Amino acid sequence: MISETSFAQSYSSTWRLLAPATDLFVRKVNSMLREREFAPLNSTILPERRGFINESAFQFFRIRRQMFNWSRTRNELISMAAEVAKATICRIERIDPADISNPVGVEEDDIVAIAERLQAFFSRVSNGQGFQVQPKFPGCGIIDTCFGDVRFGDTLYEVKAGDRTFRSMDLRQLLIYAALSKSAGMAPLRHVGLLNPRTGVSFFSGLDDLCLEVSGTRSEELLREIVRVISSGDTSR
Repeated sequence: MISETSFAQSYSSTWRLLAPATDLFVRKVNSMLREREFAPLNSTILPERRGFINESAFQFFRIRRQMFNWSRTRNELISMAAEVAKATICRIERIDPADISNPVGVEEDDIVAIAERLQAFFSRVSNGQGFQVQPKFPGCGIIDTCFGDVRFGDTLYEVKAGDRTFRSMDLRQLLIYAALSKSAGMAPLRHVGLLNPRTGVSFFSGLDDLCLEVSGTRSEELLREIVRVISSGDTSR
């Protein structure tokens, strides 16, 4: 079994067959289709610490939302979020949690600023529906059970908080979640989006429109083919 991120990132030969125009379309997203949501976040965080700080910020956002009626200080929430972030990173990268120091000073400010942007954005775009943080998607074939970032109604967003533009693998990840949702018979996804709270930009699309752009086929056909590929193991890197 592999993770959804591994499949989105590493199986380029398979993706060239499934969605050959993804690289071309993501350039269009970054040049024409993305929307400005916030000013870029000025930060002095060291590049090697940003992954941990970004994950801590997302967990701060999740925990604070889950603990809406609980009394917790900012420092307590940061500490809780950092512990979850450490566990997540150490599981993926197979490193010792002791090798990751706790956030301090401007890192703590970064965590709170990103979390506040996440809360503000999703409160607005969900239009009062409420939203689910880290929705679960059952595994299928070679893909293990996994979690998206934020879902409300028939819409799924992925959060990418690096100091970078959107990438092809980000779109592929959304397609994988949509395929897993279809395979499991969950309520269908009809819209997808990306948000980078650090650079302050977002992208939103109908799932059918995205599938047509990257593969020339509608979502029903492309998602069915993704499910077939991951179920049969008919993949190549």
